[in-house]
Amino acid sequence: MKMQRFFGTLAIVSLLAACSDSVGVTDGDPLTELESEAIATELLDGVFSGFAAGLSGSSAQSPSLSQVPVTFSLAITHVEACEGSGTINLAVSMDGTFDDQTGDGNLSLEIVETMNDCGVTVGNILFTVNGNPNITMIGEFTVSGEDVSGTFAFDGGFSYTSADGRVGSCGVNVDIVFTPTSLSYQGQVCNTTIDFSATIGV
Repeated sequence: MKMQRFFGTLAIVSLLAACSDSVGVTDGDPLTELESEAIATELLDGVFSGFAAGLSGSSAQSPSLSQVPVTFSLAITHVEACEGSGTINLAVSMDGTFDDQTGDGNLSLEIVETMNDCGVTVGNILFTVNGNPNITMIGEFTVSGEDVSGTFAFDGGFSYTSADGRVGSCGVNVDIVFTPTSLSYQGQVCNTTIDFSATIGV
């Protein structure tokens, strides 16, 4: 149904944003590019797994599609196990409207993600990652038929220790703007400046 494509598109846009992570730290010992990517992947996996689990378990809160357009409001909390050890706590809230017949809708979304001694292994090195204090993701989206546009902002940070003795923290502050034909994001991740724009397929 069109509502499934709506939420699927949001996940794809968020994943594109995660690809902006690169080498560098806000404070402390540096990460390699591979290590940064592994931690970023764990962060995004936690968001998507928790979001999907929360939606699948929230049928009592879900709107009835017999009403057109549908107005909905959901509040979801979820704890996701990390790859090695520890957890990722997620608090998700969203409000909006959606017309399943026309495919038109709008959505306000907020996700607060906190990592609690989350174990991420890169090569043979274990990293223990915590929220510093957390990462907040706020989005505003508009859907018109098959077209999705909007903004998405990541803000916050995480801290880490590694089995080889490194200690550090990374700040995240990225703003994303997307339309059916363009994507851009600017900001900083781990003290590295990001400035990207591209034309995307129709």
